[in-house]
Amino acid sequence: SNYNDWSLSLLGTDGDASTDPIGNQLVTVNYTGKVGIGVTGPQQKLTLGSVSAGGIQFNYDSTDNYRHQILNYWNSNTDSRMDFNIARSGGQTPETILSVGYGTNVGIGTTTPNAKLEVASGQAKTVTSGVEFARFGTSNEASNYATLTCEVKGAAAAADRKWIFQTIESGVANAGDIVFQPSGGNVGIGTDSPGYKLDVNGVTRFQDIVRFKTN
Repeated sequence: SNYNDWSLSLLGTDGDASTDPIGNQLVTVNYTGKVGIGVTGPQQKLTLGSVSAGGIQFNYDSTDNYRHQILNYWNSNTDSRMDFNIARSGGQTPETILSVGYGTNVGIGTTTPNAKLEVASGQAKTVTSGVEFARFGTSNEASNYATLTCEVKGAAAAADRKWIFQTIESGVANAGDIVFQPSGGNVGIGTDSPGYKLDVNGVTRFQDIVRFKTN
């Protein structure tokens, strides 16, 4: 038996938006059950033919004010990626939350990740308020028991910019800071402003040989 593909075409007339008088094929449904939009030979169950920065958009309503997107880019061998964009308020340009593929890497908050996984805070290096960029071990309890948070804080001087790792629990005083970089390469445990290469605030126990070297 012979099987035919089905297609839906837009025929151009003087009264519509098309300028092609012989018609443009928009949708193809082939006999194997594969659907192509903008492509005449679909290879998967749904195949989209699009130019760079084209893809899928999900609209909340007819106003286009709230919309999410999945867009493809083929700018170069390195910059071939898929961006997942979200607009959180009316009229907002969708913001890229997750980008997959640039240099075979994954970016969160960046479309040009330089490592297998790069998380970008998007905060200026001189901003001192800090931004939390990751949480690990969050439990299913409302208190977030034993959650490890990772925060970066900026400063005017490079030596004062810091990374803070802290365990948290709602309603509990959190003094479990581990801090890297303040004052030019110091490490703090229990303090976020270490004044020495290793600055420990609290009772400390060493259970093995500890060696100290002076200049």
